[in-house]
Amino acid sequence: MKKYEQGGGTLNSGLKSKGKSWVLYLGYGALVVFPLITGNFYYMRLGGSIALYLILGLGLNIVVGEAGLLDLGYAAFYGIGAYTYAFLASPQFGLHLPFLPAAFAGICASIFAAFLVSIPTLHLKGDYLAMVTLGFGQIIYILLNNLDRPFNITNGPNGIVAVDAPRIFGINFNSLGMSYILLWVITVIVFIVVSRVVRSNTGRAWSSIREDPIAAACMGINVARYRVTAFVWGAALAGLAGALFASWQGAVFPQNFTMQETITVYCMVVLGGLRSLLGIILGVFTLVIIPELLRAYSIYRMLIYGIALILLAIYRPEGLIPQSVPLVTIPTGKDQASLTGISGDKGHAIKIQDITCCFNGLTALSKVNFNVKQGEVIGIIGPNGAGKTTLFNVLTGVIKPQSGQVTILGNDVTYMPPHKIAELGIVRTFQNIRLFENQTILENVLVGCHLRLKGHILSAILGTKEYLGNLNAQIYKAVNALGFFDENLVARASERVKDLSYPERRKVEFARGLVSVPKILLFDEPTAGMTPGEAEGVIQGICSLKKHGHTVLVIEHRMDVIAEACDKVIVLDYGKKIAEGTPGEVIKDPKVITAYLGIKKEQSAASYSKHRIGRNKQVTDIRGSHPTAKPILELKNIHSSYGPVKVIQGVDAQINPGELVVFLGSNASGKTTMLKTILGEVPLVSGEIQFMGARIDGMPTSEIARAGIGIVPEGRRVFPGLTVLENLELGGYRINDRRLVKERIDTALDL
Repeated sequence: MKKYEQGGGTLNSGLKSKGKSWVLYLGYGALVVFPLITGNFYYMRLGGSIALYLILGLGLNIVVGEAGLLDLGYAAFYGIGAYTYAFLASPQFGLHLPFLPAAFAGICASIFAAFLVSIPTLHLKGDYLAMVTLGFGQIIYILLNNLDRPFNITNGPNGIVAVDAPRIFGINFNSLGMSYILLWVITVIVFIVVSRVVRSNTGRAWSSIREDPIAAACMGINVARYRVTAFVWGAALAGLAGALFASWQGAVFPQNFTMQETITVYCMVVLGGLRSLLGIILGVFTLVIIPELLRAYSIYRMLIYGIALILLAIYRPEGLIPQSVPLVTIPTGKDQASLTGISGDKGHAIKIQDITCCFNGLTALSKVNFNVKQGEVIGIIGPNGAGKTTLFNVLTGVIKPQSGQVTILGNDVTYMPPHKIAELGIVRTFQNIRLFENQTILENVLVGCHLRLKGHILSAILGTKEYLGNLNAQIYKAVNALGFFDENLVARASERVKDLSYPERRKVEFARGLVSVPKILLFDEPTAGMTPGEAEGVIQGICSLKKHGHTVLVIEHRMDVIAEACDKVIVLDYGKKIAEGTPGEVIKDPKVITAYLGIKKEQSAASYSKHRIGRNKQVTDIRGSHPTAKPILELKNIHSSYGPVKVIQGVDAQINPGELVVFLGSNASGKTTMLKTILGEVPLVSGEIQFMGARIDGMPTSEIARAGIGIVPEGRRVFPGLTVLENLELGGYRINDRRLVKERIDTALDL
């Protein structure tokens, strides 16, 4: 394995973007300075609004863009910060505190409110979280509007006026020009801080939980903690903006902090580009300046403004400047960093004692027992639905068992959360690959270093030598982990993983697990969708991991992988352990043969093959009964893909009436994509699909279904909120004859 050099690279800051980014920054800077040069009162007010909205936009981007939390009460934190500052720096209570302590109090008040909102709602997401935060925002607005009786606190609808101008260390910023400079100095500082935070370990954690909280937790990220942290950062910036607003305007009123203000900031962030700091600046400039430019058009101003927003949303859905610059790059230097092996005794790495796991009455695991010694490679095999992945979920804390005990490296982890189990040195891959789609290859792998990156968030903001040195060391471990599985991926480290092929994505997931220097690795079907040559590479990789002292558990259906890589095999069937031993012993076990082949113990493999050949002959007979029939379904040189990833390439097939046709192939060979292409769910790149003599490629899925093609999807796509009967009735949605629908439902129930 090639070792890549480590050295004195630096964190790729948003302020050091290359090329066009510099042009944009210079343009923004010129617009900011322009009001000072002209001394124009109106331009300064406009520039001040841009600064305030930019701070708000940066805070909301952390909550919504980075952490993926739908906060519709964001303006409430803005209002709390503004009113807290006004209470302390105005005649309202006669305190007249200087700017810094009053602003700090406003930030702390907003942070306290963020804790009150976020901690009780940790289990909520999506619409439910939006409703809670929306309600919080409305509560704050009502309080600001009505806390003038029986004791006058907020002065009600009249607001608080005569707020003091900023005063810092005895210097009064009471002129408009001085206040404008102070406002923009703080805004630039905030921008620099945020640009470094989102590129830090904390920023990667936010981005990871936004895309896949389960995968993030299994990499050692405390999902609950980082969700709260995102809320706190967003609220702190909103509170700061509120304090600046109160000092800048000299007055605060309840109508300044309505739902409309939240919507405005959302529009700025989404229009500019979520997670794109350059885009957020442009979004703020656009939505502050354009309405002012359209004032001359009077009543048509908002109409033109609305149409422009709609067009931008349609033609630029990712924003004016989508997030495209990699948040971390490979530094250059001379020292070397490599992956280290695991040392220690040869005691038990894992002990599974009487583990039982049920889902709504279905027993997925039933009193499973086995031990794994350190340094062993164990294969877990069994038919689909045997409980293999459930076992991995229990080992990593994703699912809690109903009874039993799991001990890992001497620690009872039965009811431990996933991030705590990951801290012990156990990592996994997933049956259905779980990568962070909108991150680059390198950023995905670097998430595996989460537990290894040292240094407080303040170190990342300041860019200390110790922090940067540690970051560079982890980057090179990530690069070496990539090179361990595929050298070609190193050269493509800045590409987004969503553009990779299935085997390449699998290798990135391997590298993400390996880079954390784990003691135990769990591989869930690692060779799925791979060619024999690629599978051989995985076998060699597992053998190499064993030499380095790693303990490995592998779920696999390919017996050649099990035979070559595993010391011992455990067989599950219907949630029970039915066999355990060496690969040679297990493959001869009658129980294993029965579980895999579905035949009785006394039947031989030869009789099983004969039985299957007989059934295949029946299929041939069916085909022969329609020698002159035209194909009911015909595929002509079809090609389809997921973006740049080609899946179906030049497939031809003819299916005649009455035939039973089977598509065979390894995992990820394109079988499900074939069906999705026929149904129009995956667009056809080229070729032709005919059904009953008419072309159906290009038709919407609903029309293809109405034409008479049905599907039973791979993922058991039933409607869980409906009854069995309601699900079946939806199957007959396109049939107008209710009597016929009832007859078919009866037939289905009989089957």
